[in-house]
Amino acid sequence: MKKVFLVFTILSLSLIGSMFIFSCGSGLEDCDCDLYEKFDTVRITHIDTVKTVDTVYEVLTDVKYYVQIGCFLNKNYAERFASEAKENLNVTIIIITSKENLYRIMAGEYKELQKAREMLLYVKAKGYSDAFIRDQRGPVEK
Repeated sequence: MKKVFLVFTILSLSLIGSMFIFSCGSGLEDCDCDLYEKFDTVRITHIDTVKTVDTVYEVLTDVKYYVQIGCFLNKNYAERFASEAKENLNVTIIIITSKENLYRIMAGEYKELQKAREMLLYVKAKGYSDAFIRDQRGPVEK
């Protein structure tokens, strides 16, 4: 029993001694204790990636509603589609070119939303199922 206690004591002291020798408490020359102050502070770097953009909202005093029945990148396709729609629908067909060079085909131009809704029902009944109502800014309703 004394031998087990003696072995246990020697191993414990050896372990504690080696921890003390290899730790920062054994000798300040092996440790960067002078630099602890740097590690106790936090540096936060702010990178300003947000750009402020002034937004101008256009106030539409003369709102016009259109029933869009098609949209094409190719001008020839748009003109062909518009002429076929003119024959099928027997209404005024308008082609509006956007900034992105899209050719939007519209069935009529209306000052009242209700008139545009009536045209939308007529156009969908004639087979233009993807048609929708839009104004100068974009889609209003489908």
